[in-house]
Amino acid sequence: MLINLSNFNVALNLTIGLFNSIIILLLYPTLYAICENKWQKTPGKYLTKSIVIDEYGNKPDLRTIILRSLIRIVPFEPFTCTGDKYNYSNGWHDRWSNTWVVSEEELEAIKKLQLEQSENI
Repeated sequence: MLINLSNFNVALNLTIGLFNSIIILLLYPTLYAICENKWQKTPGKYLTKSIVIDEYGNKPDLRTIILRSLIRIVPFEPFTCTGDKYNYSNGWHDRWSNTWVVSEEELEAIKKLQLEQSENI
């Protein structure tokens, strides 16, 4: 009987661990999607004063944000963001979704250039 209870505890612990892993895998991209869809920022981006934009400097649409968020759970994706200050590399979540993370000052400069360019046309 002790052996059966021991096996039950192991199975229960494995089930709980699997359940927790699935919940985390679902919550992780959901948090990113909600924050970036509503504010174009996650808590970390608030601290670094950066923002997510599309190729035109605008807020990405919901589909793009969801894609960007789901790509984050691809194994080894965090390692694609490594680089030094001279050889910066966008992560897969940026490259595959055609998004960029820029500082708020850079976004202002982009918008200013776009305005100047539209006035010259």
